[in-house]
Amino acid sequence: HRMHHPMPTEVICDETQERLIDLDRYGDEIYRFRLGNKRRLWGFRIVNEFQILWYDPEHRVYPVEPD
Repeated sequence: HRMHHPMPTEVICDETQERLIDLDRYGDEIYRFRLGNKRRLWGFRIVNEFQILWYDPEHRVYPVEPD
């Protein structure tokens, strides 16, 4: 599994999808940078620039294990 990669917006949590709609940034995919075990940065890659939308210290935007 790659550490940094795009993810389909349909697989991230519903709350985050709603927030993307509120921000008028909803699209087919969002980009994820892994910063450690759980920590992630979420945003959009535009050519060689990364626009950060969220810092996700607890891996909640795309949880892999139930709370």
